[in-house]
Parts: sequence; structure tokens; C-alpha cells
Amino acid sequence: MTNKKRASLQKLEKMEELTFKNALRLHFDSIMMYKNHSYPTAYFLSILALEELGKASLLDDFIWHSRIEGRTDISEQEKWLETMYLHKPKQRLFSKQFWSLMTSARKVLRDIDSGKIEIDKQNAVYVSLPKKSRKIELKGRISTPFNVTSKKAKEQITVVSDYLATFTLGVMKGVHGADNPRIERLLNSRLLSKLRKQWHWHSHEAELLLSTLKATT
Repeated sequence: MTNKKRASLQKLEKMEELTFKNALRLHFDSIMMYKNHSYPTAYFLSILALEELGKASLLDDFIWHSRIEGRTDISEQEKWLETMYLHKPKQRLFSKQFWSLMTSARKVLRDIDSGKIEIDKQNAVYVSLPKKSRKIELKGRISTPFNVTSKKAKEQITVVSDYLATFTLGVMKGVHGADNPRIERLLNSRLLSKLRKQWHWHSHEAELLLSTLKATT
């Protein structure tokens, strides 16, 4: 009876694939919004793409541990998978994955670790007053999505783009691995070409890493 309550690993593997695909959709939508000068929406969508990449990493981790170490009991499984619904842990999982590839974009990653990026995400959507200790600061400055600049949106989209491009090429060259074969099939030359064509900006470190990976035989 207990086994019937456990999530099928095949189902979670499919969910990981769909989550990764959704991250790609959100990333390309954020680029489209940026090109249409809707910088707050571009920034917001890019954060959502980042979170979906973090969720995919969470699912991948759960599946790997389940296969190597055995299935946990129902309560532990639910506790682990509950993280899928929490924004900050997903953001931090992305940060962990990003640092494994490169050390650039320190400001954005620090903002993830401090929780600032979650506040900025909300401010990119809503007009509001700040809160302190869960109380509204009536004399505080009004936050508005119109404060999101093209530079801020560009920096955020570039972080996601750098990660996707370097990870994709790394998997293609056998330097990095994707445990999920469904995702590995997505990480191909067609995706890399689209990533590079849609977004021309990359950090200096990402460009160096991409050049190094291209030279890998």
C-alpha cells in the first residue's frame, strides 16, 4: 500500500523534462519581452526561468538519490518534493548549479542567496509599499515595476543565457552530464544555435568557457 503512494520515478523524470522545457520557454519569452522594451516583464520571466531550472535540478537530485540510495519513506519524500513549491530554495539550487560552471555574475547570485532577488521579482510585477517585520511601512518609498531598467533585465537574462549555453555545449562535448536522457536529448546543436541567435550578450567568462568547450575534442 505504501509503495502505491510513492511517486513513480518515471513520472518524476517526465516532470523534470517538462520543467526544463518550461524553463526554456520562459527564457525565450523573457528575451522577446526585452526586445519589445517591456523590461519589468522580461526580468520577471527570467527569474521564473531561473526557478524552473532550479526545480529541474531538485527533481534530478531526488531521482538520482532514489536510484542510488533507495526510496525514502513517504514523509521524507513529501518533504523533499515540497521544495518545488518554494521560490527561494529553487533560486538557491540554480545558484549552486551556476557556480559549478562559472564564477561570474556574482551580484545576481549574491542577491539569490540574500533573498533580495525574490523581493525584486515581486517589485517587477506589483506596485506596493515596503514591508518590515511583516508590517507595511506607510512612509516607505513606493516600489513600481517601472523602476526595472533595461540594464537590470539584461543582466538577469544574461545569467540564465550563460548557464544554458555553457551547460548545453558542455553536455554536447561530454564535459558535463545530464542524468535524465530526456533532457540530454534536448541539449543539442539546434538548441545552442537558438540560444546564441536569440541572445547575443554573454559575460566575458562565459565567452571564454564557450570557446574552451568548442575546442574540446
